[in-house]
Amino acid sequence: MGHGRGPHGLRLRITGGLGVLGLEVAQWLAERGARRLVLAGRRGLPPRSTWDEPAEPETRQRIEAVRALEEQGVTVRVVSLDITDTERAAALLAPDALGLPPIRGVVHLAGVLDNKMVTTVQEESLRAVLRPKADGAWALHQLFPPDEVDFFVLFSSCGQLLGLPGQAAYGSANTFLDALAAHRNGAAGASGGTTSFGWTSWRGQGMAVNEVVDSELRARGVRDISAQEAFSAWDFAERRGAGHFPVLRLLADEPDLELPFLSEVHRAKQAAPSAGQGAESFADLAPEELRTRLLEEVGAQIAGEMKLATTQLDHRRSLVEQGLDSVMTIVIRRRLEKRFGQKLPATLLWHQPTVSAISEHLAELLAAPADAATAAPVTAV
Repeated sequence: MGHGRGPHGLRLRITGGLGVLGLEVAQWLAERGARRLVLAGRRGLPPRSTWDEPAEPETRQRIEAVRALEEQGVTVRVVSLDITDTERAAALLAPDALGLPPIRGVVHLAGVLDNKMVTTVQEESLRAVLRPKADGAWALHQLFPPDEVDFFVLFSSCGQLLGLPGQAAYGSANTFLDALAAHRNGAAGASGGTTSFGWTSWRGQGMAVNEVVDSELRARGVRDISAQEAFSAWDFAERRGAGHFPVLRLLADEPDLELPFLSEVHRAKQAAPSAGQGAESFADLAPEELRTRLLEEVGAQIAGEMKLATTQLDHRRSLVEQGLDSVMTIVIRRRLEKRFGQKLPATLLWHQPTVSAISEHLAELLAAPADAATAAPVTAV
């Protein structure tokens, strides 16, 4: 990232630099002319004298990636440290310690995942997620103030904007990064712009390589991106100037969920699922008959997804105990939404863990008076 300066003089520091994405970023920056890179993180490399000896596959990949950078004429320093230890980081990243000129650019990729619903988040889990991302970013902010670097890039996520479930801690950490970027950009006399990227999943790479996350993204009309698309977005952001840039790819089909965040990039909003399409056969049923029909229909939908005969499914027993997994919960919720024309919470199968409980929940929704309907009209945006 030049920001008005020639790329050949860049001295860059990348936290999480030996991770999959960190090494991708290092290679991309080298291709753009960066010639001095500091790859920092809790995982270091063995002594260089042992690099030709047998090693674990991940360690071997990191060694070969560093060698590939050096073959391009890049000077690489690998620093093993906990970036939240500001005093030690300051000592190890000083020009004299590195044998390099002062660092002029920072890319912060460090982070961990520990997906939990907000009601089950414990202090240990919260601290484990916040420490590398939020505490690490603040430590970097103190070590490299806005007026001392040419650029400062933070790897955030679009998850908190899309309402992905289970990201209470991770979403909070990323929101802190977005706020820190705004804070740095508002600093008086700041010369080095700060950019926070709200990434979707990078295809086949990074922490978000997860079938559940991908399913939740698709439910919101969003999909992953390739590394090439990510770097094209980075180029675009550089031309626009510092700030917060959510980066995601929209699916061609309409999403199952209507998100205000995406309303300005969809040409038109589609009406919420019509009760006439999915629930018309239940509209005039008496309460007891409605519950009986719902029990049969919900059981059939769930059994079909779980590849079970309807007679094998115990309506009063926890579905998890009967073989339900996290991916199935997403698919089942979407099937039920389409079948009954009702928007259902992402936590449906957490709070209603049996066929009977889900049926009761749907019975309450379908019995609601017509004037309580919340279907949105088709609107051009």
